[in-house]
Amino acid sequence: QFRKLPEAAVYIQTRNPRHSVLRGLTEPDRFYRTDLNARQGFQYPPYVYMARYLFSHASQAVAKKEANRVLALLQTALTETKKDIIITGPVELQPKFYRGQYWFMLLAKMPQKSWPQDLMWLNHFIPANWKIDPNPISLLSP
Repeated sequence: QFRKLPEAAVYIQTRNPRHSVLRGLTEPDRFYRTDLNARQGFQYPPYVYMARYLFSHASQAVAKKEANRVLALLQTALTETKKDIIITGPVELQPKFYRGQYWFMLLAKMPQKSWPQDLMWLNHFIPANWKIDPNPISLLSP
């Protein structure tokens, strides 16, 4: 249950007054529906479950080569088993050089109905020196 707060005046200066976020202030139901439709189209939560797989190394070339190697391994395993999992990447994270390391990410998108089994299956292919971030809060930062 939401409690109605006293009204207050707020001024927002913008070049795009028709932006969906600004329109959402006066039409929250429309904003909600629009955002959910976009999330479904991009295959983002709550329609899929996502997990990030992170690798870092002091050498950018080594980090990228390892990310590509693991991506190829996962794609081969997915092709053989015909699992409904989408792997994207490798993506260089921002900042690309963080704590003395270059960071790369692979992103896995799994169906909501089977993600616990799919996540366990995928994790078997990930080397021990990788980091696994299930249900990530951010996609582009290490």
